[in-house]
Amino acid sequence: MPKDSNQKVWNDFRGLFDTFFDAKSTFYAARNDVFDKKKELKAKLIEKAEELSKSTDWKNSADALKKLQEDWKKIGHAGQHAEQKLWKSFRSKCDAFFTNREEHFKKMDVDNENNLKQKEALIEKIKAYKHKADPKEVITDLKTFSTEFAEIGNVPFKKKDAIYKAFKNAIDAHYNNLKMDDAEKEKILFEAKLDSLKVSGNAERLFQQEKEKIRNKINDIVKEVANYENNLGFFANSKGAEALLKGVNENIEKGKNEIDKLKRRLKLFPKE
Repeated sequence: MPKDSNQKVWNDFRGLFDTFFDAKSTFYAARNDVFDKKKELKAKLIEKAEELSKSTDWKNSADALKKLQEDWKKIGHAGQHAEQKLWKSFRSKCDAFFTNREEHFKKMDVDNENNLKQKEALIEKIKAYKHKADPKEVITDLKTFSTEFAEIGNVPFKKKDAIYKAFKNAIDAHYNNLKMDDAEKEKILFEAKLDSLKVSGNAERLFQQEKEKIRNKINDIVKEVANYENNLGFFANSKGAEALLKGVNENIEKGKNEIDKLKRRLKLFPKE
């Protein structure tokens, strides 16, 4: 090319290269900034996963780790140089927790099967139990059986209700055969019921249900008594009033006695 044109053409040619490479540099710098932010976010998730990997709160920690995995996906790719290394680290923390959880429940399954055998043996022991002459000694023995049943621990979930029912039937049979006055026996039987609820595995819920049942019954009887009392005036003006009044008063007295008995039952529940 003519000498006077050479430099200008070169500058124009070179300028196009510079434009491209400047744009390229800006693009990768911006992308690397994005990758760096994603690496920071994922590093924080790895720290959280590390903490959770040592947890024994199996349900809540498993849910938390699953949430972290969802967050990991939402963050997106952190660049080819960092992503695989970060993922391996994160995945190892998650795997450590779920492996520990699996081993824990495997051991629990073995323990629960052993507990089931122990509870079955205890139920047979309860069935074979011979009453002593003193009812109080019998009650002490039966309460000891209830304590032993509770201390054995959990059984396989599918067998839980059946084994509890078998225990309750065996223990109730002995309480029902106790020879003592009706009031004392009624109190003992209700205490025995509470003892059996205590070892059921759902004590808190069952106690609340039983309390609610008693309170509802008290409310129903209170309404019945109030209705009888309101009608006393009508019976007084009726033929055969004396016999009617006697029956009504007996029902009122019976209702009040039942209310007192139910209130005494509420006092027998363990303190919350």
